[in-house]
Amino acid sequence: MDLKFYGAVQEVTGSNILVEASNTRLLVDCGVFQGRKMIEDRNYEPFPYDAHSIKVVLLTHAHLDHCGRLPKLYHAGFRGKIFATAATLDLTLMSLNDSADIIEEEALENGRLPYYTKDDVANLTSLFQPVEYDQTIEVLPGIKACFREAGHILGSASIELFADGEKIVFSGDLGNHPVPILRPPATIDSADYVVMESTYGHDFHGDLSSRRKYLQDAVDYIIKHRGVLMIPAFAIQRTQEILYELDTLIEEGKIPADIPIYVDSPLAIEATEIFSKYPNYYNDQAKKIIRSGDDFLHFKSLKFTPKVEDSKAINFVDPPKIVIAGSGMITAGRITHHIRRYISDERNYLLIVGFQVAGTMGRRLMDGEKQIGIFHEKHIVRAKVEVATCFSAHADQKQLIEWLSNIKGVKKVYLNHGEKENIEALSVVVQKQLNLTTEIPQMPMTKPTPPQVVATA
Repeated sequence: MDLKFYGAVQEVTGSNILVEASNTRLLVDCGVFQGRKMIEDRNYEPFPYDAHSIKVVLLTHAHLDHCGRLPKLYHAGFRGKIFATAATLDLTLMSLNDSADIIEEEALENGRLPYYTKDDVANLTSLFQPVEYDQTIEVLPGIKACFREAGHILGSASIELFADGEKIVFSGDLGNHPVPILRPPATIDSADYVVMESTYGHDFHGDLSSRRKYLQDAVDYIIKHRGVLMIPAFAIQRTQEILYELDTLIEEGKIPADIPIYVDSPLAIEATEIFSKYPNYYNDQAKKIIRSGDDFLHFKSLKFTPKVEDSKAINFVDPPKIVIAGSGMITAGRITHHIRRYISDERNYLLIVGFQVAGTMGRRLMDGEKQIGIFHEKHIVRAKVEVATCFSAHADQKQLIEWLSNIKGVKKVYLNHGEKENIEALSVVVQKQLNLTTEIPQMPMTKPTPPQVVATA
């Protein structure tokens, strides 16, 4: 098998690996580039391979940096199958439809054609092929795959790929276990080669039990100061985990049962309903809670605000109150409106609970910037800003090493999906502790293929 990395190369965005095996081609993931505009412009470039030649896509999970260019791939002529777990396919469809609206709007503002439309998303669904965990299936003649629990978000998977007498394991994004709702990443026993994410390859998240303490301290603060707790959260997984933790704190009597909690994100609301469809993917503790009659995704003080007028009405509710909204990196979405309104008041609290790509507003706030620009206005940062890396959905260095250490027979480990310092730090640890050969992939020096004529279905 031959691998070419066309994204997530010393960065944490745009995952896209071309696999050439058994005289055919397939992809593992096809994500968008997110972050600074310079990076986002790469989404408009033609693919560096012929989309017609791709026969299968194996999709690890539904985050846009892994699935976001699938409709573009369809538009360029791809007509193969897309294999993923059922939950991943549902969440992917939701994310792509939401993204299509944003892409069309931004393209119009910048006088360019969108790189895909909702029609492309609708057509793409005919290619979806749901798979079950832990079942080895033939995805192409002579090529088999097995999807294993990755513990990152609902439906996420690591993928074992068998072809040409070799086995490659693609970690996908590995979860930060133990976490609410999800099962831990599956143990994989052997591989010839491993492609492993390195998002937190340099870092340690600390005590995971502190997650609930961060939330309790933040709620105590806004109760004391009669303020607003703002939590920028990714629609998929992070929002649902925060709801789980808040519900637990209420059930234990550690925060008031009547404090208003708003999920102010249409996408997060839709994702929460998809989560409710798949309790079979939950861990044992979450299943036990559901059986007891406590629905941690729908409780008394929780309010969903799907409509714009619902969102605006939050402003007229007296604090203390909690607002969970997207986007998780504060690059767009309703959280920007809340930050604009509340960030300059020292009574308020901003809790950052996810990875922040360099250049995003979330990263600047995380790094301590004291003045930010929102909607062409300058705002002084007076609200309390706290960063809780223990909420990360990614494994830290210790967890990555533990996961990799279970895999026997590995000839080489390819480290991708991480910023340069994280990959280099992880590479050193893998070599020293596990005595394994590592390689840090480079982007192939390939000229993009010219735009192709769109194939008919």
